[in-house]
Amino acid sequence: MRYNKLIFIISIVLLMLYFVSESMPVTAEQYNYQPVIVRHGDTLWRLAKDTGINMDTHRLVLKIMVYNSLANSTILPGQTIYIPVAI
Repeated sequence: MRYNKLIFIISIVLLMLYFVSESMPVTAEQYNYQPVIVRHGDTLWRLAKDTGINMDTHRLVLKIMVYNSLANSTILPGQTIYIPVAI
């Protein structure tokens, strides 16, 4: 019985740690960034997927937004934004 409670408590702690790490602020300083001129039809989501970086696309889009000081994920043709590149 005590063993089951211990496993339950450890599971809860690990689950809480996971959610805390997912909610931590997104920072941009961990990658090299290169300029990209937005073309018609480009989206931050597609550009993020095309980086080759193994990360959840949503988190990568947030990193791009932080680095480029974007208030939302809207980008326009002709706009220059900086995209992280796989090292």
